[in-house]
Amino acid sequence: MRKVLDLIAESEDKDFDQSLINLFHLIPTRHAGLYFHRSEALKYQQSCARFRSQLLHDAEKRILRLYSNPALNSVPDLTHQRNPQWYEYTVIPLLTALENSRPSPLVLCVQNQGAISDLPEKSSVEIPVAVNCKGYKTGKIGMLPRFLKGFFCAVKESDRLVIEAVRHRSYEHALQALAVNPFVPSVDKAREFLDRAVCQDNLELH
Repeated sequence: MRKVLDLIAESEDKDFDQSLINLFHLIPTRHAGLYFHRSEALKYQQSCARFRSQLLHDAEKRILRLYSNPALNSVPDLTHQRNPQWYEYTVIPLLTALENSRPSPLVLCVQNQGAISDLPEKSSVEIPVAVNCKGYKTGKIGMLPRFLKGFFCAVKESDRLVIEAVRHRSYEHALQALAVNPFVPSVDKAREFLDRAVCQDNLELH
């Protein structure tokens, strides 16, 4: 790991969050790194005319309309703009592994099943797994780093409460889900956002 970190320190690749790597001696994914830059992430989103999720959703709808044309015989420019090059490193190897009897090591988002010992068994986690035509098998990852455990457990609890809010159409569970999420600064902000979402999207919560 030390050698990897030394190589990253010498790299000019802007995708690496050097401040977090130097602080914790681990390499955060972009998503995990955002938890340590919450204020900056919020300011950036507020400066954008539209949320990235909205842009991606619109692009996906347009791409699907293009692919519904039976005369299409090339990759549309819009697909290239969507920047899906990483598919060849994730989706294609997964499809290939599912066709073979010999297990292939892949990193997938799967049910925890005890792989990370201090997260609930049914949590969704992104971990190394062995995949073949019979399915996938998780290994034992161990415990979370202590400085990450609080964040991850709070996010998982927020996700669980969102599910409960949907299942029971519960305003209380929805508010709880927002209140415990590390990205939400206060319960007052959570209530303000939820009330606005209920009004704008006609959510039936009680």
